[in-house]
Amino acid sequence: MRFLKSGVVLAHLCFSWTVSASIPFMIVCSKGEISKDKKKETEAFLMWKESGYDGDVSCKDTSGWQKISIKHRGNSSMKFAKKQYGFKILDEEGNKTKVALGDFPKNSNWVMRSPYIDRSLIRDGLAYNLGRDLGKQRGDDYAAPRTEFIEFAINGDYKGIFVLTEKIQHGRHHVPIQKADASDLDHLTYIAEISSQKYDFKSKRGTMIRFNDPNEKKLKKLAEKDPYAAQELRKRIKNEINHFERVLLSDDFADPERGYRALVDFDSFVDYFIIQELSKNIDGFRRSEFFYKAKDGKFHMGPYWDFDIAFGNLSFYGMAKTKGWSHTKHWSYLRNAFWFNRLLKDPYFAQGVHRRYAELREEGNLLSWANLETRIDSMQTRLGDAPERDRLRWDGTHKFTQRHIMNTKKRSEDLQGNVDILKQWVQERLKWLDSQMGLNGEY
Repeated sequence: MRFLKSGVVLAHLCFSWTVSASIPFMIVCSKGEISKDKKKETEAFLMWKESGYDGDVSCKDTSGWQKISIKHRGNSSMKFAKKQYGFKILDEEGNKTKVALGDFPKNSNWVMRSPYIDRSLIRDGLAYNLGRDLGKQRGDDYAAPRTEFIEFAINGDYKGIFVLTEKIQHGRHHVPIQKADASDLDHLTYIAEISSQKYDFKSKRGTMIRFNDPNEKKLKKLAEKDPYAAQELRKRIKNEINHFERVLLSDDFADPERGYRALVDFDSFVDYFIIQELSKNIDGFRRSEFFYKAKDGKFHMGPYWDFDIAFGNLSFYGMAKTKGWSHTKHWSYLRNAFWFNRLLKDPYFAQGVHRRYAELREEGNLLSWANLETRIDSMQTRLGDAPERDRLRWDGTHKFTQRHIMNTKKRSEDLQGNVDILKQWVQERLKWLDSQMGLNGEY
């Protein structure tokens, strides 16, 4: 058991993808209706049930439950019948506090990602789980957020399966950067995101950038106390990103000392490219593309985020096909994958991708089919009998786009069939990537 500061007992969450009879069950009871305005938080209470779903979703007595604030989150998902949520842990006075949920490290901000349009239910979890191990191989302990499957009910309404996910942020157990400090700009670290819709500034090249940590909300709050400090932080982040893109476009961009390699963590860029192309993720190069400036003064790619319409789970722009590159596509709405298209013009980067991919495809390594199939099977087993409850809850609620566009062209009526479809897609994708990388045979 883990105890909160308020004295409430939280059930122990099993973090590994081991076989289990059931996944944790989480109940939230809010004091009012959760606003459709994603900026508005609603006070609520949370209870964990370690033993899993037992049919009791009532909110009759919340005494002793953990206080939280909860809100809707997401972009496209706000149009889905099954919403996504974000919540913060609060102390008895209503101030934000940190707790350890099961085997997760202490945290105050959490995300409830919904696998509503992913009929296999495991695409996000698979990408993050694989991404974390990719990072560990190169010495990066936080290439992707930690996740856990849970079942969820809110205000007496059973909502099905969600993926409890850490929010991308800095911290000792999260992205290894320090809090932004305007008094020490020469050692400034931060997290940012390439976006295609909402953004905080456009680079001189036209790249849409969102501040993540510090985010715009934090910068505005800082501006109330110290306008100059907030202005300097914004200016420095903008200047550094503009400088990176300027170097990337320069004639000597491939020079190891004067070019981009002096500004980036090379291995993290290589791994990022591989995981996005393996999953053929439409979002990976154009939006939800997180990067951070680390304590070493270089840009690192990650953490990975947003894979629910990856791995063949999108039927337009050719994204369901196992052949073809994602980074070469150019869509006016999502813009082009400028950074990686340019990087691949450097033979050193292209060769780095080939070498790393060949290594990962070796027998017993992370991208061997035996390893990937074991991961997929373990995650499916971990879900237990929860998928049938989730299916019954949401069956018939998908709109046309969710049925025919934001989904695989092949569909099954049960989880096993949809997992088999995912497996077949990944196998065929690996075969095509092998052919492009000069590899042959089964791995």
